[in-house]
Amino acid sequence: MSGLTPLLQDLLELEHRGVKGKILTTDYLNFIEPEALEKLLEFSNIEVKFFYQEEGFHTKGYFFKSGDVYTGIIGSSNLTLKALTVNKEWNLGFSSLYDCELLQDILGQFKEIWGKSSNVSDILDEYKSTYNSKDRPLQGSIENRAVTSFKPNSMQREFISILMNY
Repeated sequence: MSGLTPLLQDLLELEHRGVKGKILTTDYLNFIEPEALEKLLEFSNIEVKFFYQEEGFHTKGYFFKSGDVYTGIIGSSNLTLKALTVNKEWNLGFSSLYDCELLQDILGQFKEIWGKSSNVSDILDEYKSTYNSKDRPLQGSIENRAVTSFKPNSMQREFISILMNY
């Protein structure tokens, strides 16, 4: 709730203006407070989905579209008050048209995970039980996590090639 509370007025204004949004969250370390999920469900303009992770899913990205221009922030900041105000976090902001390969890759991954995710309203009671369970892993604990391999995009391959020949 600490990261959501400062945004509530903005979210209300966006709802009144009819601006739609999607929020994708996860069960990673059972970090999300059920109250925050319940609050998000109160907004008629926001779709909220929950990804039960099969592998590590700890991405943080915030994307906005206005006309043909996308603006994004990718980095280490969780949506918590400390992460957004006092922690030392590294985030990268960018603007792009849709034809940018990086943006297409990111949005493609988002769409793929979104399609595998559950509506929060469908899993909220189950998640509350897990969240309130004494058996849940402590935040920061590491369990058996699958390692995901990534393929570099063309810009990354070019950079790697230059770096290897340096």
